[in-house]
Amino acid sequence: MDYSVFQYGSHIPLEFHEDFNEANGSITLNRGERREVTLIIEGKEYKAALVNIDRKGVEIDTLQLRYDSNNDLKKLLKERFQRSYNYIEQNKIGNQLVIVPDSDAEYMEFYKTKEPFRYLVKLISHPKAQQRNIWWVNQKIATLNTTVEHGILWAPLKTSDGRTQYHWETMAELRIGDIVLHYANGALRYVSEVLAPAIIKPKPNYLGEQWEGEGRLVKVRYHKLQPSIKLNTFNNRILELNINRGPLDVNGSVKQGFLFYFSQEGLKIVMEAQPKTDWPEFITRAYELEEDNSVLPEAPQEKPNEGFENHGTILSVSEVLGHICSYIAAQGFTFEEELIKNFYLSLKTKPFVILAGISGTGKSKIGELFAAAVGATEKNGRYRLIPVRPDWNDSADLLGYYNLQGEFVAGPLVKVIKDAIQNPYKPYFVCLDEMNLARVEYYFSEFLSIIESRKLVDGRIISHGININGHEHSERDGGKLYFPENLYVIGTVNMDETTYAFSRKVLDRANTIELTEVNLSKFPEVSEAIDAIEIDNRYFKSDYLLIKDCYVGNEAFIQEKVQILEEINSIIARGGFQVGYRVRDEFCFYLLYNKEWGLLPEEQAVDFQILQKILPRIQGSDGQVKEILEELERLFTDRYPASLRKVQFMLGRLESDGFTSFWP
Repeated sequence: MDYSVFQYGSHIPLEFHEDFNEANGSITLNRGERREVTLIIEGKEYKAALVNIDRKGVEIDTLQLRYDSNNDLKKLLKERFQRSYNYIEQNKIGNQLVIVPDSDAEYMEFYKTKEPFRYLVKLISHPKAQQRNIWWVNQKIATLNTTVEHGILWAPLKTSDGRTQYHWETMAELRIGDIVLHYANGALRYVSEVLAPAIIKPKPNYLGEQWEGEGRLVKVRYHKLQPSIKLNTFNNRILELNINRGPLDVNGSVKQGFLFYFSQEGLKIVMEAQPKTDWPEFITRAYELEEDNSVLPEAPQEKPNEGFENHGTILSVSEVLGHICSYIAAQGFTFEEELIKNFYLSLKTKPFVILAGISGTGKSKIGELFAAAVGATEKNGRYRLIPVRPDWNDSADLLGYYNLQGEFVAGPLVKVIKDAIQNPYKPYFVCLDEMNLARVEYYFSEFLSIIESRKLVDGRIISHGININGHEHSERDGGKLYFPENLYVIGTVNMDETTYAFSRKVLDRANTIELTEVNLSKFPEVSEAIDAIEIDNRYFKSDYLLIKDCYVGNEAFIQEKVQILEEINSIIARGGFQVGYRVRDEFCFYLLYNKEWGLLPEEQAVDFQILQKILPRIQGSDGQVKEILEELERLFTDRYPASLRKVQFMLGRLESDGFTSFWP
């Protein structure tokens, strides 16, 4: 990493020229030639140019990636590689070249896509640059209660006479994952996690009339500290840290002002001051305090596994997906990487996914191998295959029932649910194999309703309780049952004359992924076995349940994607197939996750969502269905190839059979 990366572009070493040529479809640039390229970084596209510099008298090619005029990209690189940028700024003299030492190195990694001159770029920051910052905010009780209700922080840009305040300017430094301690009336009463960087917004009306004009708004996730932690139990120890621009004055009193710098050491002291305080998972989960994790308070005995420490390997999402793909391939299976990524994004969007296709395409195997790759197996009870029987006609066959003696007889799903509740930081997977051998609405309807009752409370996803035969499962029967946030249900289906079709109630609540591509001449590559690694539940747990959970900070992106849905809805509504708010929200969640991690090209992600959330709704035999499909065909041409192929299949079936549906 050198200064040119932040100003002009990046030199491509000679040993990587062949890789770039391959990524560009074996197109080699002549000297002096320039080609426009697209860089996909964290789901967003940036324009740049690949140039083969013509250096007079030099016989070797000189490839450079140039983005001199792309200020948005240069700004992003300065933010992500802040450690490198600061090192260069502090050590440069004139035009002298400054190279960041290996101990502080940060990198850009380039990955080819299916299109020439279009690259996926991963920005790898220095590990220390990724540590969460700790902040302290002062609020009045009434203001604190209001901001908790709306999940935000807000501070003005300027005073009424046009002056800035440094304790307001600090709002611009908040980053995703940062921790904020909330002080009011003599005690720390809440802690929050930053969900999105600050955006400029007028003061929300619900904050009262004290400040007018624009300010910085930050979306946060609050957790109430119970009991609260009084200032006089820790302020003297905080003073010993001498935190620069911290929240306390020399007497240990709280300074006048809003948002102040704090520190990891300060957070340790606060946590030690009141060991009985219940801290949220976003503090305890794999959160490495700079010196030693051992100071984190031990969990109460009635809450086993409180916290993510020692419950899994800490990796990026891309690294997790790379491991899963490698693990599956090493087991001798040949699922496409984009299928694995699509499956992951679908599970993250909602913990219920349907895998459809002809027999023998690996529907149940992909779920089993995916789970095994992250440490969930039948042996340890975290993966369970439940074959659905044709005679299932109510939820008792899956969940259990009370016999005539009033004793509870557990169904096959209950043990998994109970185990998942006892181990909330490990993911559990259930495969309902051939789930449409019986009518899904008969035995699974109640469970689907429970999934829809999920809501986010203090960073935890909770649901309504599960009733059995009209009775709430009681403590006498082994504890209350609900849908735990670490349970993921995978349904496999065969669509033929021996099975039942799905209702829209089921289709609305799942991503339906088809496994129809069969290449009999493709054989697995022989490779050494790869060990599974323990991955904790934060990689799979849904971050959003309602559109309001992600709208702030993503307004433009969400509005753009919803326009695609509205265009499709205007076509399919003529047949009564239009989608509602649930589909809209989950459509956006999937695309936001993909944008955050850059797993799939954006248009491909949209294509998958159309294919999985919208087209399964369409069926019929009249001319209106044909008109709808023909209009969708025109809309999808040159944009969404997978959805286009499915629409063309449905049109062909309508012409040959007089009836059509999504299913073969």
